[in-house]
Amino acid sequence: MILGCWVSHKLSDATSISTFINNWASTAREGAVDAQLLLTPDFKTGVKVFPLTQKPHPSRSTNLVVNEQQLVLKIFLFDGPSIANLKTKALSKDVPSPTRVEAVSALIWKCVTVSSKSNSGTSYLAHVMNVRKRLVPPLPSGTIGIFLGFSLCTKSERDINELPNIVTIVRKSLLEFPYSKNGTKSLNWDVALDPIIENWKMIEDNLSRSGDIELYLFTSWCGVPFYEANFGWGKPKWMSTMGLNSKNMILLMDSKDGGIEAWICLEAKHMLEFEQNKDLLAFATIK
Repeated sequence: MILGCWVSHKLSDATSISTFINNWASTAREGAVDAQLLLTPDFKTGVKVFPLTQKPHPSRSTNLVVNEQQLVLKIFLFDGPSIANLKTKALSKDVPSPTRVEAVSALIWKCVTVSSKSNSGTSYLAHVMNVRKRLVPPLPSGTIGIFLGFSLCTKSERDINELPNIVTIVRKSLLEFPYSKNGTKSLNWDVALDPIIENWKMIEDNLSRSGDIELYLFTSWCGVPFYEANFGWGKPKWMSTMGLNSKNMILLMDSKDGGIEAWICLEAKHMLEFEQNKDLLAFATIK
């Protein structure tokens, strides 16, 4: 049996969708669920923190839009033991305990830049971030809506293209969120909207600055409990998205066995080089 759910990204992010699906599954089983796993949908708090605004929303950059016939999407599976090995190779004095998302992201970024043959000289990595827990005070985990920001880091030809150094670059960008030109970094409820909008605008500015910019957009659904949804027939065997159709977009999500699936969308000529990278294939298999 296959169960699909189509939700507008204008209304919800992955956390919101997971909250909806798990509550739907609980209702289908007449409330039979582990109460500790079920998040109560909260439709009110988000509106209080981020009321309707007339401020312009950054538009999607045309640098990510490519003829779909030129794009290739492939799934790369990192199993549990491979991730443990990868984390060991990625640790350093600056980051003695990298997360599995940091380690996998760093490896992918290292390999895509090697295979891109870009002339830009500088590569950008943006991570989509769930800001619920970063607000002060944190939003309830079941808050429905889109509560996302971006971390942004750069790597030039002068940087050492090795895992420990790349993980350090990624970690630094995550710790520096949110970025603000005027120094306003507070994420208190009463002032959080401005730095988050500025954060989105920063990503748009970097994308639109040059037609030759090399930016990879990562989003992680790891830890989002899609595999806990049980409608009465048992938990899912496999959870997936409908696909990606933007250049240089990478989606990380949990696999059933505790590993990570990396859904990677690249231009065809780029994917041909990337999927043969020996450093990548030492830790991942093509699904």
